[in-house]
Amino acid sequence: MSFSFSQSALQEAEEDFKSVKVDREQNKVLIGVASIISKYIYINELAARGLVRIAIRDAQQELRIEVKNMPTMDPKTKLNFITTVFTIIEKKLVSILNNPSKEDVENLKKALDEALKFRLSQPQ
Repeated sequence: MSFSFSQSALQEAEEDFKSVKVDREQNKVLIGVASIISKYIYINELAARGLVRIAIRDAQQELRIEVKNMPTMDPKTKLNFITTVFTIIEKKLVSILNNPSKEDVENLKKALDEALKFRLSQPQ
């Protein structure tokens, strides 16, 4: 699937990623999720990392939990955190689609669902 995203928004996400330092645990999660998403959505991995970083930050604030606690989270909390991150990523990506059709939005959701399934099948 190929999507047309606002290049300036993707570049902004890439710059955002480059400008922020994250701890080791956040970085592992961020890189893993960004790698998965970039394979399904076909966007630059640095831009994907920026979008994921923003989503992780927003999910931490929304749920009042920190990603560094993922190894000790109970399965329900971990699942809620991961799905919240993917929901935020979906909203961000839909918002930067160029002239999105209903079909584009549905295909984007399907791609993210596949990425989420893959992420949930991975340890940690």
